[in-house]
Amino acid sequence: MTDQADRQAKPGKWWMAAAIVLGGCATSQTTPIAMTAAPQFTTTGLSAAAVVPSPAKEEKVAPATRQVAHLERLPQEEIVVAREPDLQELINLAQAANPSIRRLEQQTQAAWARVPQQRSLPDPMVGGTVYGEPMVMGEDHEQRGSLMISQTLPWLKRLDAAAQQAAYEALAARQTAQAMRLQIKADVATQWYQLYLLNQQIQINEANQQLLRSLLEVATARVRVGDVTQSDVLLATLELSRLEEELLLLRQQSPAAQGTLNQLLNRPAGTPIVLPETIAVREPAWSLEELLAYAREYQPQIQAAQLQTAASSWGLRVAQLRQVPDLTVSYEYMFMGPTEGGDPAHAGPDSWLLGASVNVPLWRKRYLGIQEEASREHYAAHASFEEVVRANEATLVNWLEQARAAHRTLELYEQTILPQARQSVAVSREAYAQGRVDFDRVIADVRSLLALETSYHRARASLATATARLEQTVGMELPIGPSTEAIAPPAGRR
Repeated sequence: MTDQADRQAKPGKWWMAAAIVLGGCATSQTTPIAMTAAPQFTTTGLSAAAVVPSPAKEEKVAPATRQVAHLERLPQEEIVVAREPDLQELINLAQAANPSIRRLEQQTQAAWARVPQQRSLPDPMVGGTVYGEPMVMGEDHEQRGSLMISQTLPWLKRLDAAAQQAAYEALAARQTAQAMRLQIKADVATQWYQLYLLNQQIQINEANQQLLRSLLEVATARVRVGDVTQSDVLLATLELSRLEEELLLLRQQSPAAQGTLNQLLNRPAGTPIVLPETIAVREPAWSLEELLAYAREYQPQIQAAQLQTAASSWGLRVAQLRQVPDLTVSYEYMFMGPTEGGDPAHAGPDSWLLGASVNVPLWRKRYLGIQEEASREHYAAHASFEEVVRANEATLVNWLEQARAAHRTLELYEQTILPQARQSVAVSREAYAQGRVDFDRVIADVRSLLALETSYHRARASLATATARLEQTVGMELPIGPSTEAIAPPAGRR
């Protein structure tokens, strides 16, 4: 039988090489990532066990072409708001266009793309050899070349643990992106309330200028009849000039405040925004314990810290499994042929061989160092979780007390201070017109009313800001309890 006939008579010689490659690909399809199998952990009495669904059902990494198309659509069309916008409308615009949110969302998708990488086997190795001078194997035959295929098979439990670690890190990245969305929401609301305060200060200033002009007319009339001297007119004119200067400074602040809000909306700084006329405020009727419970359940930063701790647990498991040797299997096929001048009938068949090898984890200090590093990272993640929880508690206490103080101030202004101040101005104006008080007294009352009305609206803005920051800190929109009522501005001139 000739050499060619011998090869045709043994068609199964190549199935072993194909089995190695296909078998390696099949072994990479291990059991799905069971996110509920993460280790349980507690710290300082706070449960940090994360029960998370499979990321394969939660997130899907789009194909590269779809990602490119998405990136091409990222620039948002400029939206010029010609009317007074709703706060929720601005929040929606900011969360859709803010580059910080888009950056973190893309990083989250990148983190999910690492999960299948961690579960995959190393690429198989294919090599070939061609002898320039054939290797003579006997009197009538020689080896002319060879083809070798090999596949390294890591410990599959280590691959699964690495995939679990990557999946938890991706879930933590998603929570970080959600925390940024809450921060942008609170930042937009805070800037909106500052614009409200600025608008109220402008309106209060203009109203007080109208009041002073009416007083100036009264003073001028009394000077004509000789009841008072020219000093009252000069005093009113000087006070009016002071208010005009203050109004100029307030109007100069408006473009800067609008520019800051436009930055959050990812729009040109000069995009005009109609200043808000009013804002909704709520009584802070929530207890600290209630807010802490909300935060532990919904706050994304706390959730991210929990997930990072779980990821470090899987990282420790990966480090422990690094000591398990990797198995490498190989198949080599050697091409034989007759020697020059030899009898082809005696050349013999082609040869093949199977091989297997493992790495020997001989250097124990190296693997102990890997485990020590992973263990320290795990303990650091626990400490980070505690740090986030305690910082969240302190922030909650701070904003809750600010909200309560602002609410008490509002009630005091509405029920006592502002009504008395307005009555005092009205009495002083009437008394001055009748010549019973000096003009200095009227000016002092007007100044006091201006300061008190400004303080009232500053308290409203502070209460609304504290509520927005409380919602950011707990990670959810706070419910309105049965005893909570919206606080309306007091009747009369603002």
